[in-house]
Amino acid sequence: MTTAVYNAFKSNSNGVLWAVDCVNKAYILPTDTGVWIDLTDNDSPSIKSISASPKSAWAVTCQLEVCMFIPADAVPIKQRVECYENQRKYFRVYSDQLLSSDRSAWSDETGCKESPKNLFVLPSPNWVWECEWIIDQTVNGLHTDKGGWQYAWDFPRQYSTSSTLTSFVRRRRWSRYRKFIAVNRWVKICNYDEVKEPFIDVSVGGFHMVPQPDGYLSVWAVTMNGKVHYREGVQANNPEGNKWRQIETDEYGCVKQISVNGLGMVWGTTFDDRVLVRLDITYSNPTGTRWCSIDCESKIQSVSLGYNSAWAVDQYSVVWYRKFDTATTDARRISCGDKWINMECEMFYLSLGPNNQVWAISPEDNSLNIRTGITKENGTGKEWRKIDTTKQLNYFDKSSDSISNCSGASLNNNDSMSSERSSPGFVSVPELSDKLQLSAVSGSGCNITSPPPCWFNMNQSAASNYLKNWDGRAELLQGLRGLSNAVDSGFGQYEFFTDEISYVKTSPMEWKLTSTKSVQVCTTLRVDKIENTQDYSGTFSWTKTAKPSDPGESIALGRNLIVLNSIHPSGKPTFALLTPERLNERDVARFTLSSTEELGSWVSELSLYCGQVRKLPKKPANNAIWTTNILGDVFVHDPENDVDRIPGNTLYWRQVGGHMERIESHVSGVVWAVACNTKAWVYSGGYGGGIFKGLATSAYGINEQVDTREHRTYQFQKWWLGTGFISSVGVFPPYAWSDETGQLRKSEVKKENGPPNANAIWINDWSIDMSLRGGTDSEGWQYAVYYKEKDYKPTPVGNIRRRCWVRTSMMKTSGPWISVNDDKCLKDISIQVDPVQQGDDLAVWAIDKKGNVLCRHGVTVSLPQGVDWVCVHLDVRAETVSVGGRRKVWVVGVDGAAYVRGNVTSLNPNGDRWTMVECPQLVQISAGKSSVWGVDAKGAVWYRQHVSKSLPEGKAWLRVCNNIKWISVGPHDQVWAIMDKVYKSNGMVVSRRGIRVPSDPVGKKWDIGMGGGWLHISVRGCQLYEDTSLETGTGVLTVEAGKKKNRKATTVTATPTDTTLC
Repeated sequence: MTTAVYNAFKSNSNGVLWAVDCVNKAYILPTDTGVWIDLTDNDSPSIKSISASPKSAWAVTCQLEVCMFIPADAVPIKQRVECYENQRKYFRVYSDQLLSSDRSAWSDETGCKESPKNLFVLPSPNWVWECEWIIDQTVNGLHTDKGGWQYAWDFPRQYSTSSTLTSFVRRRRWSRYRKFIAVNRWVKICNYDEVKEPFIDVSVGGFHMVPQPDGYLSVWAVTMNGKVHYREGVQANNPEGNKWRQIETDEYGCVKQISVNGLGMVWGTTFDDRVLVRLDITYSNPTGTRWCSIDCESKIQSVSLGYNSAWAVDQYSVVWYRKFDTATTDARRISCGDKWINMECEMFYLSLGPNNQVWAISPEDNSLNIRTGITKENGTGKEWRKIDTTKQLNYFDKSSDSISNCSGASLNNNDSMSSERSSPGFVSVPELSDKLQLSAVSGSGCNITSPPPCWFNMNQSAASNYLKNWDGRAELLQGLRGLSNAVDSGFGQYEFFTDEISYVKTSPMEWKLTSTKSVQVCTTLRVDKIENTQDYSGTFSWTKTAKPSDPGESIALGRNLIVLNSIHPSGKPTFALLTPERLNERDVARFTLSSTEELGSWVSELSLYCGQVRKLPKKPANNAIWTTNILGDVFVHDPENDVDRIPGNTLYWRQVGGHMERIESHVSGVVWAVACNTKAWVYSGGYGGGIFKGLATSAYGINEQVDTREHRTYQFQKWWLGTGFISSVGVFPPYAWSDETGQLRKSEVKKENGPPNANAIWINDWSIDMSLRGGTDSEGWQYAVYYKEKDYKPTPVGNIRRRCWVRTSMMKTSGPWISVNDDKCLKDISIQVDPVQQGDDLAVWAIDKKGNVLCRHGVTVSLPQGVDWVCVHLDVRAETVSVGGRRKVWVVGVDGAAYVRGNVTSLNPNGDRWTMVECPQLVQISAGKSSVWGVDAKGAVWYRQHVSKSLPEGKAWLRVCNNIKWISVGPHDQVWAIMDKVYKSNGMVVSRRGIRVPSDPVGKKWDIGMGGGWLHISVRGCQLYEDTSLETGTGVLTVEAGKKKNRKATTVTATPTDTTLC
């Protein structure tokens, strides 16, 4: 495949437009260029019709076979297969001759299915085995003996790693990987006589169904005899699916054309020109249950589905429009829409995109058109506009470097051109007069809100080339840079306030005393200039409206204010102020305003003036500490002095625009973040954004962000004699509606109709999650004897049951962040902790949603987003990653073990090998300059002892304390964390005091900072001074790993004692 095709899929996060011309060749049109790229080589089949998703395309060939096109990715597509070898002991000797009541000698994990290794075959010629069978050394997070065996009294029982007198059976797991190799080319979907009829149409969708597996596709096809088939098992690690399953059409006759949208809705047309709609399609039943028919005054030939509407073409090529009725609760009206509207225009082929954009092919000249002016309020749009279909590139090569290998002579010599036209390595000269005559188009994977200008004006490329070669270009760019710097720094020559003496702002607000009680107050912001200085002082005060004579309360904007936060409880615009005194008393001052605009004005001015009083720069410092809370808000603290010498409850935190879940910083100022929708972002160098207005936000580096978040609420029920399972109504946990633990009370999902905050909207309704770990019954319930049990069962085993309700919200905001435009879904990110050497790239590693370990190449201070991802193979799925001193990469797998990547250098950024480190079932790890800390599944913190240059994996684990949710180790081994159960609050920011490396690497005490509700923290970019110990502080906790005074700290080989906070 050519470099241009690879880059087209890699650089276009919004997808590409697919099309087929009249000579049955397939093309793509990227959204960032007006260049049509030919996907046809000498071995490609002739394409008849096509249907695309964001990451692939399915088509029907002229031979009436189904084929697909999968672009190459940095992460290869792999499947892991496994089987278990079972043995029983007879007279101290294990044998594979089992009892008749036992499972087979080779079986699956449950023992119900016989699975010998020789029965595992490749599903199709599109797969190859990547390795031979290997014995797993860890099974479900538990270690095995040297031969991979686990021992038990009988099948199935709890397995152990060593054989005892009561061990009569044993098992071990064999695994093997197979790799999908049919990428960057059209490949046939193997049928194996499942469907003996030829296919005439195919349609893909369902890629936005929540919560389907990653890469899921709903693939529907129609045969020549009008039978409808559904392709089962199509997802990211199985792109071609498993098999076809016929969907009966009952009395509605034979189907000739079918259409599926991104939400999985299915429409079709029959040979007698009727429109069929598949009803009751859900994520748990993607094929629905029944069909219904829609009447139309004309004979419909084909339909195309969007997210809010359907478009159709009748026998006279007249276009029809039908809007879905989303305001009703009637499932039939939602799926079928309201009525048909004649659009009074003629087209013979239609395709709809995720944003209801409509592409069509004109019957007059086979030209491609797009409908402009389509909005949520105006679903029919305004007019058709032709897209330029001039062929600019023709690729007949499958090599990845064909462009770079083509010489200039071969491009300018007509003889060589004609002789090489059929040979690999040829790139044709652009023929600007060669127009594509299209017969089919698919925009279902092209997510745009408006058509790019480059699709219409071919002269743009000439203008761009002229500007690139213009003699005055360098002078113009230099002048623009100077103007930008003047805008940023030029305000320093003016007085900060219009009045040199003071600035006063007042407004009525609602002061939240408790969650249910509030009073009306009059608030005042006053900022004064200190005489004969350039310094300022300020206060924020409020008095009760009903008692104007009351002196009220006030907060100084200097050292007294430590947190300024904008929050939206129950959708109301609210901001919160926190001081050291209020932190100790667990009392947060919350104020509610009448509108989001007013909230933005107040928060902007408070943040601006607090920074002016404290003499802080508007842009966060390179050595800032970054943190996020459970609402997705981003905060920074700029260390004015040695941050570890100042009590944590006096540090000032200010908000930065954006909506993130995890964040990672570096001493050079490079900051990466992962949003709630698992997309990666890079700090742009600006400040403000979001609700910040005026001078509180920079004029550069502010970009829009659209983020989605999944909200989960668990429903708990108890079993009572005589009534069965009913919702718990007691005052003790588990609460009827709560979080996963059953201890945090939440609102009932059926009563919670408002969005999570004022800037968010719901994009779907509450639904039951059927994919919980451990499995569920048919209604989504899981069962346990006690609600605090970790592993719930899908069958009734106790008097407690629970199920999870899921709903997704979407939030539109802005901030100083640049999107990393790729299709990777990340769940963790880490940047090297050491300072970067001049000329070297930064080591940036990540874990994607599938558990693959990724290394980012080309990350520098000038190009913080880097170039591309490279997958680094690890035998187990990874959970978290951290890049420590000397570029040592630590990864925690789903098995709870840690893995260290060796020989990672600037010249060898991927490293060479993994070394497994036994550990106490870790779920998170953080590596500093010379120390490694981890957090296990129970919240206990462990320190890795004896880590050195000669022994980078260390020797043993030392238990430090409990109740830690997240930990971060800085460039000088300073340790900060998010701690739960502090003064009955969760999500407190704490720092470890008294750390001296190497004499006392674990420190002595925790110092409490701000809290609670904080989710993630990063001190990876925080520069420290020499002495990092702190023995005093107003909020210091002493947390030890034992109860007796002289007891030594426990290691992984000993039984740790319980640790609780005082």
